[in-house]
This record gives sequence, structure tokens and C-alpha cells, in this order.
Amino acid sequence: MKLVCPSYIAKRKDSLAFKLFSYMTAIVISILLVQALAEQALVKAMLKVPNSVKMEMLDLAHQANVLIEHGDMDELADWANAQQFYLFVLNEQLQPVTHRLMHPHFEFKLQFKRSIDDQLEDKVNRPIISIPLVQQHNLVIQLPHRLHPANDFILYFSIIKVVIAAVFLALFSLLMARNLQQPLDRLREASKKLSNGDFNVSVVQELKSNTREFNELAQDFDHMTKEIHSLAEKQRLLIRDVSHELRTPLARQNLVLHLLRKRVGESEQEL
Repeated sequence: MKLVCPSYIAKRKDSLAFKLFSYMTAIVISILLVQALAEQALVKAMLKVPNSVKMEMLDLAHQANVLIEHGDMDELADWANAQQFYLFVLNEQLQPVTHRLMHPHFEFKLQFKRSIDDQLEDKVNRPIISIPLVQQHNLVIQLPHRLHPANDFILYFSIIKVVIAAVFLALFSLLMARNLQQPLDRLREASKKLSNGDFNVSVVQELKSNTREFNELAQDFDHMTKEIHSLAEKQRLLIRDVSHELRTPLARQNLVLHLLRKRVGESEQEL
């Protein structure tokens, strides 16, 4: 099916307003698209458990494995209480292997636990990280707010959004200025030629613009050039005619004066 451009758009697509609107639309869409791509790339790069925290959690998992293999649950409970993280060692039924009490909200969040390599959310929260242990046990650790990578993600992404917007605005501004400046430069060159007396200049042919307003301005300029040329020709003819009309009486007066001088000279000789 062939798409047909609406008539009211087809009539205005070569106007300056339509082109400026198209430029602005392209700028906004480009900025939003690139920002979305940058956000996805930044999410994949940043929203993971930080490497230092990851290594610390894996070390805790190793310690938990050693305690589980020794079978000392009291020592395991004391070890869990001594850590800076809020953590539990769970059995395969997701129940604590020690008698340490679990907060109800933490127990509710166990259904949303994630692997240590999973991607985190872009909002600061306290996700539950699950690490498999020996004997089908799991170490679940709550990541504190202060260690969540989203703390830095918000700042970095804000900076990237500003940079992307500034770069695209600069590029599109240069393109827009160039497209608008070229017809104006040609019009300026044509006006210089006209001021130097070159009435053969044709702005319409030199302009070669796709913008209706510039073409209309070029046509008006060419019309003005023709009018000025016509007025200059009329002025030249008027000056020539006036000069001719002035020369004829002057020639007659010169002839009369010459004859008078000649007659006066003859009279003086007779005397």
C-alpha cells in the first residue's frame, strides 16, 4: 500500500517553519533514543553487585561452607550475628538452619532473591543476594543501601543525559545554521554584485534553495533588480535627452556670439 502525504502537509513541507519543526522533532527523538541506549548500556555496566562487595560475599560463603561442614550450628549462628551484613544460612526449604530469628519483611523478600551476578534495579533498595553453599544450603545476604550501585548510577546517568543533549543540540544547531546561512550568503553576494552595477545577477538561479521563503525572497530580489535596472536605463535616457536639449540652445548662442564678434571686428576695421 502506497502512503500518501496529506495535502496540507505537502503544501507546507518546503516552508521554513515546517523544516524548523522537523529539525526540532529529529533533535528530540535522537536525544531520547540515544539516552535510552546509553541507559541500557549503563545499566548493564553498573547495576551489578560491586566487585569489592562481591568478593566479600563470596568470602563469607566460603566461611559458611567451612562451618556447615563442621556441623556446629551455634558457631554458625554466632558467625552470622558478627557480620556487617544482615544474612542467613538457609536449607533447601528456605528455612534458617540456626535458631536466629528472621525479620518478617526479610522472609517476605526471599521470594525475590537473586543471584550474585544478576542485574540490580536502577532504584536504591536492599535486594537479597543468594549464594549456593554445600549440602544444598544457601547463603542469603541483604545488600545495604549504601553499597547499592544505583547511588552512583543516578549521578552518572544524569551527567550522560546532559552530555548527550548538549552534543546533539550542538550538531543539529551547526547543521541548521549551515542550511540557513548558505542562502543568506548567496543573497549577500548577489547584493554586492548589484551594488557594483551588475544587473545580470539572478538570485533564483544562484540560490538553489528548497525553502519556499528563501525562493520567494530571491524572486523579490530579482524583481527589484529588474526594476532598478529599468529605472537606471530611464535615468540614463533622461540625462541623454536633457543633455541633447541643452546642447542645442547653447550651440545656437555660441553661433550668434561668434557672428556678433565677427561683425564687431569688421566694423572696427572700417573705422
